[in-house]
Amino acid sequence: MVKAAGPGGNVLLLADAGPYDLTGSITISSGGAAGAPVTIKGVALDGTEKDVVINGTRPTGWDPLNPAGNEIFRISGNASNLTFENMAFNNVKNAFHVISDVSNITIKDMSANNVERFFDDLAGGKYKTATINGLTIENVDVTNFSKGVVRLQYDTNNVVIRDVHGNSGNLDGANFAIGVHLDGTVHGVLIKDSSMGNITDTTSYYWNGDGFATEGGVYNVRFEDTRAYGNTDAGYDLKSATTVLVNAVAEDNKKNFRLWGDETLINPISKNPNMRGGSGEQLHVQVMNSGAAKIIGGTFTDASNATTVIKIEGGTLDIRGTAIVHAAGAQVINVANPASVVESAALKVANVAGVIGASIGWQPGTVVYGTMDANVFVKASAGNEVLYGGKTVDTFFFDTSKGAVLGADTIRNFGAEDRIVTTSKLVDRDAGPQLIANRSDQFMSTDGGTNVKVFGANGKVISKIELVDTINIDGVLKYVYATVNPTGGKSIVESLLKDGVDIVDVRAAKLLPSIDPLHGIEGGPVTVPLPETGADHVVPTPPIDPVVKVPVVETPPVETPPVLSPPVVVEDPAPAPVPVPTTPAPDPVLVFDVAPRGAIVSSAGDDRMTGTAGKDVFFFDTASGRSFGNDSIRDFSSGDRIVTTSKIFDSNNDGRIKANSSDRLFLPTADPSETGSSGTLKIFNQNSKAVSTIALLDTYVEHGHTYYVYGQLGDQVAGASLTFDSHLVDTGLFA
Repeated sequence: MVKAAGPGGNVLLLADAGPYDLTGSITISSGGAAGAPVTIKGVALDGTEKDVVINGTRPTGWDPLNPAGNEIFRISGNASNLTFENMAFNNVKNAFHVISDVSNITIKDMSANNVERFFDDLAGGKYKTATINGLTIENVDVTNFSKGVVRLQYDTNNVVIRDVHGNSGNLDGANFAIGVHLDGTVHGVLIKDSSMGNITDTTSYYWNGDGFATEGGVYNVRFEDTRAYGNTDAGYDLKSATTVLVNAVAEDNKKNFRLWGDETLINPISKNPNMRGGSGEQLHVQVMNSGAAKIIGGTFTDASNATTVIKIEGGTLDIRGTAIVHAAGAQVINVANPASVVESAALKVANVAGVIGASIGWQPGTVVYGTMDANVFVKASAGNEVLYGGKTVDTFFFDTSKGAVLGADTIRNFGAEDRIVTTSKLVDRDAGPQLIANRSDQFMSTDGGTNVKVFGANGKVISKIELVDTINIDGVLKYVYATVNPTGGKSIVESLLKDGVDIVDVRAAKLLPSIDPLHGIEGGPVTVPLPETGADHVVPTPPIDPVVKVPVVETPPVETPPVLSPPVVVEDPAPAPVPVPTTPAPDPVLVFDVAPRGAIVSSAGDDRMTGTAGKDVFFFDTASGRSFGNDSIRDFSSGDRIVTTSKIFDSNNDGRIKANSSDRLFLPTADPSETGSSGTLKIFNQNSKAVSTIALLDTYVEHGHTYYVYGQLGDQVAGASLTFDSHLVDTGLFA
């Protein structure tokens, strides 16, 4: 029938005369033509679309000892250029099985229940490979699967998986159960608006079961607005190269994100990892020894002290401006080599009790205040701690002024410009100018509260140090020690001790102000522009601003909805004291922190912004008072929208905004009644011609802010909708 229908034809399956009860498989070896597929779909007798029900032989109460059931559609040979629509499968092994090299397959508007896999890509019969060149699977719901929803292998490419949701229902007994699994050299994949959850695999001592997984040969993969939840192993277990995750949500998995390759996470949301059993650990993020991961923005939250937020097994992690809320006893970062972590901007970390957590540094017990590029300020507390320095100037502080006993501590990576500061002198064992460690290579304070062993940047023990300065602050002497013949002065030490970042402030959890030139006072979480990858579905955007500050919120340790209080932050020390504000931040109101979800965001400088083939939102936070430079938009088409937070000046109030003689529009300032502009914008359509006029199509109010929505003149196409991340609202992370 497919062959008889021919390119562009239809094969209609009657859907309202009862289900099809099949005991065998249907092999399709014919297809359509490029751009003219044969469509196979369910319809009612009157011709309206309706799901056809197909029942197989798989037992309803599946367990590993039961037979797997029958396959339904086997696609092979010349079966390219096919579209399948409107089907509901029950009790089958595979709804679709591709057994040979084919191209241009579309599967949409379907459901499946009690399957091994919904879609499998595995060569069979005389065929050695089953590469698919062009595959779209969309609007599919799969429940109670034992192995997975989609498996792709070989050199399969040009793939879109959109609005596909799998819930395994905790079926257990199939080894290596994975929701979406990419293997071989699969590449050019977009996974969007999809979720995979409750995948359970207790067949090994480890306990597998991943939501999304990619293997080492896979590359150019992009996740957008995806969710992995309730899985007995990883939410995302990724070994692929050039992989980007945008707004990925992972919650209630043993390891929410397990990263082995070249992955970049933009604004990830990681919640409450949960180790149900097996071996391993309960982690938000695990970077494996081959990983080179980047995390930009986002939030990690949970209240379990069994969680380690980030564990680095030997790879590298570049983490920028991520907000972390953790249990008071939880470990934040566990890493053998602190040099493998690059903090491009200060992390903001708090525990659920609302005080500064026990470890923002590299090991339990380490507290790092002021992790700006200029210096690191590390304070020892009770217990045997390992205190790591950074790559620049570090100050290690041992405060025994109130009789504290700090334990036997170790300092690693102590450099020539670094300083040890104590409130009681260290024991001097001879009359010379240098202090010599004891037989255990330790330096001890005269009051017995400090006992520290020091290692240099080369990993070797430092057995000699010298007293380089004594500082009197508020009547308390501070003794400053350094390596023999140190470099650097005392100014950094003095500023750290005098600028208000002291132990009293920390213990009382006072709010110290952050003046951020981009986001104002405690400006909230960022919406980060998306980086380019080599994938087919890419949104090129302006470069990411290198400094991003994210505040920390409190959450209660109970599972009820949190009652939020103002963020508790210990801010980076500044060169001079900054007064705590007593009045709200002045106008203009900064609304950048509630940008439309998925928007392409303009930043300072001359940005070139390029859209996709879909409906794009180009966002300019003009109410912030920022300067945007001379920007341009490429590939602006029907359905695309420009969104501002102050109204563009309209000389005759007719809703039409005309460009000047150079085809440039003037972006408004925070107050549109002011003269001047915050920048200019030149727009090119998909034919690379300048767009000289745009129209105000709509206004939108979100969280008390008005958004002005513009599009092409006469645009009757429904544009990109404005949606906002509800999780940002729920956590109270924005100002």
